[in-house]
Amino acid sequence: MSRSLHIPPDDFASWSRARRDEWFATSNREIVAHERRAEKATYRESVSAPRQNGAHWNVPKPLPSGLLPVPTFHLDFLPGSIAPWVGDIADRMQCPLEFVAVPAVVALGAALGRKIAIRPQRRTDCSKRLTFGAASWAVPAP
Repeated sequence: MSRSLHIPPDDFASWSRARRDEWFATSNREIVAHERRAEKATYRESVSAPRQNGAHWNVPKPLPSGLLPVPTFHLDFLPGSIAPWVGDIADRMQCPLEFVAVPAVVALGAALGRKIAIRPQRRTDCSKRLTFGAASWAVPAP
């Protein structure tokens, strides 16, 4: 016997309260399950995986293979107090300058960060300390 999820049976009024509550709970579970199945089916249709022949999706464009040119790092970019030191370390390690310069500037910022602050508001004691972070990466050497 099939019945609609929303219409109670004809003899519903003669049922006890416990039986009616059970029917409502079961009916509600069935309605929610039916709605979830419908939502899942709609979602699957909208984002279905491509078939082996690629019928649903366009052919992806290839990613560019070349890298953009990057300007060369110069010792002139660094404060004069650490530039010779960074140049010496990079020369001895036979690595690019930025591999030594970036951590050196971060360490310098960390050392000075607690001692130097700015006060953006003239009439309050609010002060802002230096927050500094950096990262560097490179293509592995062949």
